[in-house]
Amino acid sequence: MLYETLILGRSKKTRGLYPSLVLALESKPPAFFRKNVRNLLLHSDLPDKHLDLVLSSCADIVDLVICPLFTPASVFPRLKQKQLQRLAVYVDHPQITLDVSLPHLTTLTHLDIFVNFNASKSPKGFESLPALTHLKLFKPKRSALRSALADCKKLQVLIYATFQNTSLPTLAQALESIDDSRLVLMHRNLAIPNSWEPTWGQWWIQAEDFIEKKSRGDIQPASRCWIVASDMIL
Repeated sequence: MLYETLILGRSKKTRGLYPSLVLALESKPPAFFRKNVRNLLLHSDLPDKHLDLVLSSCADIVDLVICPLFTPASVFPRLKQKQLQRLAVYVDHPQITLDVSLPHLTTLTHLDIFVNFNASKSPKGFESLPALTHLKLFKPKRSALRSALADCKKLQVLIYATFQNTSLPTLAQALESIDDSRLVLMHRNLAIPNSWEPTWGQWWIQAEDFIEKKSRGDIQPASRCWIVASDMIL
């Protein structure tokens, strides 16, 4: 569907929001973007006036990806009145502590957080998301894993994402004290998205398939918490 997805960043020529998109946002009736746009990727920093224009025009988005040149502090307050279901946040500054305990994020079912691996503090506030069923964290601390598993009452999938060169069996040994069938270890592509990739949902599908197979006794040994080729999970 035309306009179902918007990818926003700076134009190399104008160093501002793409002029054609500004024109479209200003020329279409307010109901047009509210009715049509469901996916929004904020890929590069925008002036506040353009960010306000985009988020007010795209009032009914359900999928939002926030890339590093934006900070949650600049975007989260502008999400009031929205009913987000899926949110991916890339926080590349080690001094930023991500807090998702905001009233206007309580509709989230899927949350994907990439926090700078040198960050001193873990993301927090998961227990304030009553609808959360799927959570993906990049190299989280054990305390964050335990908190999410204990406090997120509807949680079905918890993905521990790590570098491609990390040995998942070795990582599993380090986490063996956390015995929960909802935990899945996976490698993550660290590239920041520059286009909308609906396949980012493939993470969730693969983890769901693995957990379902595990519940049926099809994963051996039963303690394994990472996917291997013989699992036949695409």
